[in-house]
Amino acid sequence: MLHKISILTACVLAVLLLNLTACKKSNNGPSIFGTWNYDSRSGNYIYRMSYKFYGDSTLLFTNTVLDTTRKELGYRYKMTGRYRFNGSALSLFQSNVWSLQNAPNVLYASEQNLIPLLTIAAEQKLTVNFSADKTSFVLIYPPCGPSENCLGSSGPYIKQ
Repeated sequence: MLHKISILTACVLAVLLLNLTACKKSNNGPSIFGTWNYDSRSGNYIYRMSYKFYGDSTLLFTNTVLDTTRKELGYRYKMTGRYRFNGSALSLFQSNVWSLQNAPNVLYASEQNLIPLLTIAAEQKLTVNFSADKTSFVLIYPPCGPSENCLGSSGPYIKQ
């Protein structure tokens, strides 16, 4: 009788375990992991804005200048930080920013020559609008005050 109860208990536990693993939430939404680039051309230069989202919730954003052969010439801006992503909500926080800072006649510099500009402790909330095939997205920025110089959106950033 004790042997039958042990077998019955083992079967019940196996069924419960299968049910619990089958009920795990599936994530069929878009993934933001990886490198996403947005290129715009002006004269003999290509300006590339690039987001790199890593699996450990860190990110790297760079604004670089390329020549027409797409060779990287230098940096205009760099940001590192942490992020949270949930479907279409992107939050950036603990961001460190480097820039050319007040160099109006300088188009780009080496990464080492960028100047630390600021650390952003506050959370920045953005909306990510993915294309239907999930290979690109546009970033939508929150509304700004009347005296602020803000973007409404940027992109499309293309998955690399």
